[in-house]
Amino acid sequence: MKLPLNSGIDSPQNLSANNRVLMERYIQIYENAPVGYFTLSDEGFIYESNTTGANLLNTRKRDLPGMQFIKFVLPEFKSVFLNHCKRVIERGTRQTCDLKLLPCQNQCFFGRLESVAEPEIANKDRRIRTTLWDITQRRRTESALEISESQQQVVTELGRLALAGEKFISLLDKALASVLDTLRLEIGEVLEWLPDCGQFSIRSARGWKKGLVGRKRIKGGTESQSGFTLLSGKPVLVEALQTETRFKSPLPGLCNHCVVSGVSVLIGKPGKVFGILGVHSSKTRKFKKNDIIFLQSVAHILASVVEQETARTVLKNSEKRLQFLSSHLLTAQEEERKKVAYMLHDDLGQSLTLLKLQISAIKMKIEKDGNGAKADCRLAMENISKTIETVREISHSLTPSVLKDLGLSVALQCLFEDFSRYFNVHIQIDMGDMDKWLAQESKILIYRIFQEAFTNIVRHAKADQIWVCVAKHNHRYRFDIQDNGTGFDLNGLQGNLKDSGMGLTAMNERVRMLGGQLRIENRRSRGTRLWFEIPDCHGEPEP
Repeated sequence: MKLPLNSGIDSPQNLSANNRVLMERYIQIYENAPVGYFTLSDEGFIYESNTTGANLLNTRKRDLPGMQFIKFVLPEFKSVFLNHCKRVIERGTRQTCDLKLLPCQNQCFFGRLESVAEPEIANKDRRIRTTLWDITQRRRTESALEISESQQQVVTELGRLALAGEKFISLLDKALASVLDTLRLEIGEVLEWLPDCGQFSIRSARGWKKGLVGRKRIKGGTESQSGFTLLSGKPVLVEALQTETRFKSPLPGLCNHCVVSGVSVLIGKPGKVFGILGVHSSKTRKFKKNDIIFLQSVAHILASVVEQETARTVLKNSEKRLQFLSSHLLTAQEEERKKVAYMLHDDLGQSLTLLKLQISAIKMKIEKDGNGAKADCRLAMENISKTIETVREISHSLTPSVLKDLGLSVALQCLFEDFSRYFNVHIQIDMGDMDKWLAQESKILIYRIFQEAFTNIVRHAKADQIWVCVAKHNHRYRFDIQDNGTGFDLNGLQGNLKDSGMGLTAMNERVRMLGGQLRIENRRSRGTRLWFEIPDCHGEPEP
């Protein structure tokens, strides 16, 4: 490409002026480059630098020549710098290293050196051309990514252990250790909330005195950071304990560890809390949002494990309860069979034997003399009637036909009349018709509950007054039975199937089958009240 005429570039004067402009531009670019440039001796003395390099070291450019670069390097990185210079001279290739530098009267920063040796010149020292970058922000980003990755790995591993069925206490210990190692802290704990006493129990701890796990109790409320966390229902962050006014201390017993900062989160959710996960530092620590999210993620896993542990415990107890009931039901069945056998043998068998003897006697009288046969026949008819009544009572005790023929309300009326007549008790009844919306299976269960309740009253309570009330409200039936008997020790039986007897156990299970819950109110020496509620549409209604 031809240059324009009279451009002036072809003359020596113009070429010299143009070179000066180019040189000035080069110097300007060099001085204000985004990185620092240095020329060093093989021993690390500074020959020259650009303006950016001087600014990075927070030193005037004219003061740098003759200074040792190592003066700006933190002590723990000095050997790294010296080895870097040595490798540059010996290998003659480009070398890189990361250092932490402390400029004059300024904050330290991470810098990256990239150096190369100048070609050898006779009778001159070897020189090193060095470029310096401020990589503080990059290191922070990389460190944040590493921390985030390690936190995710901890959460993933704890989730895997939880799914694999790791033992509860073992998982608590591993979770706490992983959290403290990841956050580079030395003190932490997992506390279980005990609502009955309003305190926390230490389930896992690190950095605490030995022997406190399972024994030490921590007060709730504003006495401690954990108590305040429970009250607030959200993470509680403490940057400086000395200025804290929301509660008295992070945790009683931790002040001896010179705790300064800490954070605590709920394990569970408000209304369904297992406890608190807390971590602490003996140095001032500013916990970041990601740290709190990490703690909440671990706490969420622990809460899930608690729910699983609770479910397993309930299932285990249910299995034991089912085994217990199955065993007792078989025993009750055998007892009922023995009872029926005794009744057949003692009552029906003896009556039939007596009837057989009477008929034989009548036959002998008829053969000898017809006189007296009429009276014997009348006596035999009376025995036959008694036998029929005995058979009817046995049949009624096994399956009340009146329940199927006339319904639950009438069957209960008959039951109440029988108890009133045979056991001399006065029964007051407030009961309406309830057959329309109850299935036959439900009627049988309700009948058996009343039968068992009345049997317990006349056998054990020594009552002479019974009140029965059956009411319907908001699509539910409420059954209420009260007596004026002696009562019993309810506290000794509450929640203990083995001690409560088969009667209460059977009633409780029948109520559960109906979709309700049996409740008992014991008034010592003033009687007992038993009541339960069931849906009015339990099962399919009869046509």
